Amino acid sequence: MPRTPRSAPRWYLGASVALALLSGCAPSPWEGDDPGPMESDLRSDAADALASGDRKSQSGDFRGAEADYTRAITVQPDYPPAYVSRGYARQMQGNLEGGIRDYSKALDLDPHLETAYAGRASVKLKAGDLVGATQDYTQALEPGGRDPMAALGRGIARSRQGDLDAALQDFSLAIDMDPKLAPAYVDRGALRAQKGDLTGAIHDFSQAIAQNDRDLMAYYNRGIAYLRLGRRPEAIEDFEKTLSLAPPGWKRRGKVEEQLREAQQAGEHP
Repeated sequence: MPRTPRSAPRWYLGASVALALLSGCAPSPWEGDDPGPMESDLRSDAADALASGDRKSQSGDFRGAEADYTRAITVQPDYPPAYVSRGYARQMQGNLEGGIRDYSKALDLDPHLETAYAGRASVKLKAGDLVGATQDYTQALEPGGRDPMAALGRGIARSRQGDLDAALQDFSLAIDMDPKLAPAYVDRGALRAQKGDLTGAIHDFSQAIAQNDRDLMAYYNRGIAYLRLGRRPEAIEDFEKTLSLAPPGWKRRGKVEEQLREAQQAGEHP
């Protein structure tokens, strides 16, 4: 008979709370106008500054990106995509209040801007405002929103509030929107495991690994599920893979090493 692990497992959601936003993806408020020469020049200057900021943001230079987005806003103060992009740049530098202000300003200019709702929700989630994050993610998804990251984020917010059934639905919605979204499989698998569906959890963790074979949280969670089912060889393999992928100083390394030893010792003493 397989040995029962000495302590109940803790299942870990693997998704990041910082959601990547595509800068400049919202419709420009200028569309449909017939601008004069001076206004056309302003539009061009703002667009150039936004594009420069996007390049810096994508390379990780968020301070430089923020400066470019501020230049775009100075040239054209009613340009919502610039506020969304600057909000993201500020968020990534840890300036959560500045991010909130920019996302909110974008929504003042365009109350239907899904990326601004999603961005503000991600800041609220990071700050621990779970109710506010859920509300903003819902706005990003309705009506007819198709942003899988918003569905994923709302699922995380709901799971942290203890609403596991609603969170499970959100993770499934994110997967329906993007079947290759590995973090959604990890998070759905973790909730399935919490609810006792270890077979379904293993399926989801395996799907995540199929999409990203370097997702250490997928291997780690699957190893726990295998161990709970008494499938020690698979558990050992997944724990070893987790440790091989873990970066230096990873805070859970000691716990994984303990679980690996437990699995190995259980095999030595049936």
